[in-house]
Amino acid sequence: MQFLQQTLRSRGGLFPAPSVALLILMLLLALLLSACGAAGGAAASNTPQATLPPATPPTSAIPGGPPTVTPPAAAANCAQVPGFANAGAASAGTVFSDIIFPANSIGFTMQTPEDHSYLFQLIAICTPGMKASDVTNAIANNLLGNGWVQSAGYPYHGNPAANCNDANCWHKDFRYIALEGASTAGSVAVYTLRLAITPYSQTQSVSQGAGVPLEPENGNDLTWSGGQISPSGTATLVNIGVTNFDSVTLSQLQSLRYSTLPLAGGASNALVTGDVFAVHDQAGHYSKVQVVSYGSTLQLKWVVYRATF
Repeated sequence: MQFLQQTLRSRGGLFPAPSVALLILMLLLALLLSACGAAGGAAASNTPQATLPPATPPTSAIPGGPPTVTPPAAAANCAQVPGFANAGAASAGTVFSDIIFPANSIGFTMQTPEDHSYLFQLIAICTPGMKASDVTNAIANNLLGNGWVQSAGYPYHGNPAANCNDANCWHKDFRYIALEGASTAGSVAVYTLRLAITPYSQTQSVSQGAGVPLEPENGNDLTWSGGQISPSGTATLVNIGVTNFDSVTLSQLQSLRYSTLPLAGGASNALVTGDVFAVHDQAGHYSKVQVVSYGSTLQLKWVVYRATF
């Protein structure tokens, strides 16, 4: 202020001191408003940051581990086996509709956990009038007749290289079945089916101006401009942040609020190496996407939950 006052005096005192003070105040106010506008513009370029709810630990994906059904020493019917008093007709759902159960089998779902993007479902089954060995043979024959093949592996813990816990594992397309804990209890056979769905996953380099179809049948779900990534068509997205990609689950993705706003790139924005964001794609499926490396060309990897329980 002293400098401005001296300058103004040297020019014949064009403004009195109060006017100079007012001028300085207006200049400071303009600078402050300019800074706020810049900050607000940067924030508006990103979708709101999502907060993930806690995920359920995938303990039930352990081979031979809990939960299990402990049948009594002898049972005249399935209603006498703990847990089956109110069970309905045995079913493995629409994704596993080609599993044929022996006649009059009943069952219930124990858990539906997720581990490393693999979805699991454990179903307790009780079949009256058969022994455990007969049930195992009947299910095996039906599966083989429906195009399933016996598998030496089963993706316990989401590991596709893991071995089957015994001889009763089968594989078809993206699905696995393990028959576990079969036992005879008097006049009934009790056993568990452990079902698994393999996630659809891809890794791709995306050059500036290119689109990204998260599923082969889709049009582009995302477009990379070189500075930001935008949802395309009916797709929506939301940023999660730098986190453990494998630990983000389908149930968490389903709980988020999605947006049509783009994600901006650069060190001070959302798209940095290691960032994870969620997409609800044009096919209506949930996906998680990770930025493997950031630059004018993006390296992305993603998982799409195309089939679910």
